[in-house]
Formats: sequence, C-alpha cells, structure tokens
Amino acid sequence: MSFGLRQLKKTTESESQKIFHRHLVVGQDYFAVQTYFKLVQKYGKSEVGFLGLLPERLQDLLPHGPTRFRGKQSFESLTELYPESNLELIDLPALFYKDGQYKEFGGRAKSEKLMLGEEFYLEPRIKGHEVLMLLPSQETYEALRNESHQTQLKSLSSCEPTELIENSHWAFLGLNGNSYQCEHAYYAGSPAQLFELREDKKNLSSEMVQFCELTQTYSELCLSFEFKKPIADEVNTVYLPLSYTHEWGHFVGEFSRTGEMGQKFEAIHFLDKNENTEEDISRKIRLLKRSLEKIYPLFSKELVEEFVLLKEKSPCLNIDDKSFFESVDEWKNLSIVGLEAPLEELVVGRGSFEYSESGLGAEIRGLLALRKLD
Repeated sequence: MSFGLRQLKKTTESESQKIFHRHLVVGQDYFAVQTYFKLVQKYGKSEVGFLGLLPERLQDLLPHGPTRFRGKQSFESLTELYPESNLELIDLPALFYKDGQYKEFGGRAKSEKLMLGEEFYLEPRIKGHEVLMLLPSQETYEALRNESHQTQLKSLSSCEPTELIENSHWAFLGLNGNSYQCEHAYYAGSPAQLFELREDKKNLSSEMVQFCELTQTYSELCLSFEFKKPIADEVNTVYLPLSYTHEWGHFVGEFSRTGEMGQKFEAIHFLDKNENTEEDISRKIRLLKRSLEKIYPLFSKELVEEFVLLKEKSPCLNIDDKSFFESVDEWKNLSIVGLEAPLEELVVGRGSFEYSESGLGAEIRGLLALRKLD
C-alpha cells in the first residue's frame, strides 16, 4: 500500500470561476491545517479559505520518517516556547551498520560517506515532542476536506486591488481552471516552490531570487514498516547503507513501539530529483528490505503492513532569515508559514544567519511560525 497516492476530491466548482477569500491558506500538511484553524479562531470561518490537496488519512498530516525534533538548539527553543511540555533531550549515539553489526560514528570503524541531508540525524532526539503537534478530530478534519478547494496549483500572480470588498492582492490559479484570489495569503510550503509558481518572477530582486533558489533541496523517499511484535531492540537512530562499494547514501531509520505489542520502523532516504524514476525507487526499496531481512530474522514473519511515500522536496534546514526580511516587501500580504517559514525573531537581536544554519529543525520552525498567529 502507498500513502503517496491520493484520490482527488470531486468538486462542483465550474471552470474558470473566480473565488475570493479574505484570508487564504495554501498547503497540504499539518502546519497548513493548523494555520487555517488559528485564522478561523481569529477572524471567523467566513473569512478564511483553504486551498490544497489534503491527504485522506488524518495521520498523514504528520511528518514521515525518523523524527526531525533534534538538536540542542531546537530543544532550547521548544523549552522556552513550551515550558510546560516536559521535553527531554536524549543523547543516544546514532549507529551505522557494517561488517554484520552496528557501530558508533566517530569510533575506529569508518562509516560509508554521509550524503545530502543525512548528517542532521546524528543530532540527539527530543523526547516528548508528540504533545506539541496535536491533530484535529477526525470529524473536524473531514469537514475541512469537504469545504476546502482541493486542486493542484498551476501558477501564482500578484494583483492590484480594484475593489474595496474583494481587495485581491494574490491569485492562485488551479489546474481545474479556477482562480483563487485573496487579500492575505498564507503559504505552507517551500520558498523555492513558491518562486516556481510565481508568474512575475522578473519583478523580484536578485537577492530574493537567490534566497528562494537556495531553499532548493532533494526529494525524500519515506518508508514505514509495521510489525505485530517487536523485531529489534534498537532505540538508537540507525544508518543502513545502500552499498559498500558505491556512494549511494543510507536509509536512516528508527524503531518505535505501537500499541501494547507492536513495533514500527520508519526510514528515510534522500534522492536527487533526477533519480526519481520508478525503477530507481523500486531498487532502493528492495535494497532496504533485503538489509532488514538480513539484520532482523523476524522481519518477514512479523511484518503486518508497509507504506511508501515519495515527497518531491525535503524541508530546507538552512533558511537565510536575514536575507528574506531585507526584501520582504516583494511578498506584501503573503506570509510563508510552516516548515520553511522565515522568522524575523531569529534575526532581531541575533544579527546573523548562523542561528538558522546551525540546525533549527523544520518542525520547530513551523511551531514558531504558528505561535506568531496567536
């Protein structure tokens, strides 16, 4: 089964229809949904719209793969933001598999070369973060899916307001032909993807173009295996190399308990966008399953279900907040929220991009952006 494939919701909206919302949230993840509910609480339901393909399964709003709640800096930021949350920093060493056993990084044994974004998962994990990302009820979520505009986006253009009632500043064109216009837009996605959507790119400064381009990252292949009973004792983050002769990177994974008896293994592998063919992906999935069957003899026996998700883009962890806010007027009435939200408070009083560069986790950035909406 794959949770990367979604059935598009049937819509009664006619083609080429113009639809206006005072506030419009655009996205399809946890932070887009939470942004919507915060705005509804603030401005009222009649003033807020939602545009984006939402997953059918409620739990698919949450991040996939090993947790990105990691690092001392993220821990300190969350503890300051949520002092009542009882978070704990678990400094267990990450392990890599070689010569038939797991070994610690930095020891005498040499690991295979770490590729792309793999180094981030060497950071210590934050325990207890689950209480910070609460899902809405199933009923509330289904209501949002039914009321939202579920379509893929074709382009984004800025507007000159011509009316007092429908004071449009931005227009998102859907593949269904409809134009979704708004006074205030809240984009829960990547600056790089937002830049690709924008029709009038020539109106952006070279500094803003560079900012957006630097948020380009790699694709994510996320896998999840659920077992009836535990097959492993590992509590560390583990690195499983795809090859010992080629620099193909790793599957980075973690085991966790599910229910009273079960266990889950979630893994991630970073892909160059040119490697996203069905043949490439199938081969890498087979390599991972072969490794797991070799390391854990109970893998096949206890396996209940597996899920595969290919995400076009991994969150950028090196957001240049200072650079963005030097040219922020070029996105007047549009806020970037969620995993790659530029945050002005990371610039004021700190004065350097290094704060972001040193590893503020994407989910932490998203939670900081949500707090600004209170």
